[in-house]
Amino acid sequence: MITLKNTLGTVLFLLILLVIFFGFFAFRVSRQMTTPVPQGGQSHLGPIKPGLLGIGTPYHNCRGYLFLNRNPQNFLTDPVITLLDNNGIDLTISEVDDPANPDFWVKVPVGNPGFVRFEADGAYAIQSMIENNCFVSLHDAATFSGSVKGHVFVLQGEKLPDPTPLPQIRLLIETAKGWQSEITTDGSGKFQTFIPPGPFSVIVRSDNHADAYFNDLSAIAGETIDRQIILPAGCELEAFVIGDKVTLDGAKVSLVTSMEDDADAVAGERGVVKIKGLTQGMATAYVQHPGYQEKSFSLLIPGDKIGIRKPFLLMPSEDFTASVVFENQSRVPNAEIRVARNGKVIFDGLASTLSELDILASGQTYAFSARWNPDPGNPLAALHSSSKIWTMPNSGGGELKLELQDYVVARGLVLAADGSHLFGGTCVKIRPAEMELENVIDELTVWCQTSGHFESPPLPLGNYTLVAQHPHHGMVGKNIRLNKPGKANTGKFTLPE
Repeated sequence: MITLKNTLGTVLFLLILLVIFFGFFAFRVSRQMTTPVPQGGQSHLGPIKPGLLGIGTPYHNCRGYLFLNRNPQNFLTDPVITLLDNNGIDLTISEVDDPANPDFWVKVPVGNPGFVRFEADGAYAIQSMIENNCFVSLHDAATFSGSVKGHVFVLQGEKLPDPTPLPQIRLLIETAKGWQSEITTDGSGKFQTFIPPGPFSVIVRSDNHADAYFNDLSAIAGETIDRQIILPAGCELEAFVIGDKVTLDGAKVSLVTSMEDDADAVAGERGVVKIKGLTQGMATAYVQHPGYQEKSFSLLIPGDKIGIRKPFLLMPSEDFTASVVFENQSRVPNAEIRVARNGKVIFDGLASTLSELDILASGQTYAFSARWNPDPGNPLAALHSSSKIWTMPNSGGGELKLELQDYVVARGLVLAADGSHLFGGTCVKIRPAEMELENVIDELTVWCQTSGHFESPPLPLGNYTLVAQHPHHGMVGKNIRLNKPGKANTGKFTLPE
């Protein structure tokens, strides 16, 4: 039964929202009357200020209102608001001066999409694209803390010493609802962070010790889950890269293990490569050197040995030339090419560099794709070619031409189960849903505005899986065929909670 108290509480809640809304409305009217739509579709960020920011860049003055658990009456203690650049790197950090009046202002440079991280004591961090006069809500968190220590190898018969604290160890945290974070241990091997309640997993990464994975953890809001993690010593690979009667100094070795613990190294004097901290299990080493055929080697990493030694022998290669063109067959300047073999990317860089390296192996089949970015400052603005499967001749050189194709931009809206806005922290994962596309583009994370609207960067035409997610409200996905160039409306995504 709906009580008078509940009714009054609801009315009070709505009145507070109306007061906030009309307080912001004057700013909306002013912006619409005085500010033309800036290039890049950034009118949602507010008017461009003539003042200077940083080295002289004009900025948008973007206002918002921050609260807890979607309740404007729940204020946050000492929130920290960080503006990020197009690569997710911190640009500026600001704090709300008065917790009892949690309006915030963010100066967003022209050219920045308004990508912001929000943090506060007792709440887990979220990220969001912001717009002027927006509402942002954090949620109650659990605390995940503990320490990471590591063992060392000892000779047979010697006493195993106590594990020692490991500083600067990376912990990759992911919850069942898709929230992700990466933290590092401090100088004494300790860590502490706020995370969303519910099930979560942790991968512990170390350069000098074996990695560890935990997937049976669960957290409760307001409580602390503490773990003391001890890493095994890990195995060391010592390899020798050899060419045509010479050692190949400067050869690149990329190691992929069953733990997906990728490690890269460059051969030093006499072609020697050393990689420490390998986890027990199967691994594949991908080896390349200019003028030699790239090759992969399968390895078994033991868990009871301090190290293993392996020779990597490469054969001289043949000439290869790659070029990228527009639809009118004119050459694309500064085009980049990705080359993959059996799902592993062996090259990703300028087309001219690939032609200079001559690393393709005779008789091997590769998946090629090209891209070109008309806006180098925005890594997500690249245009792509379709994927092309091509086999290097068994003898002699080869030549390949790739053509950039039309693209599509996906738009949509993500809402809570009751149809309301989510107030930040929402993103959409865009995953290729066909093998050909997987060779062209990686999974993308597109962050929504606080209103739930999102727009993808240019995408190659094809089939995709879109998964909308929020760390509190869950996730939902749909398969979508994007086969027409231009703008594509993917509809509404209604989260389950």
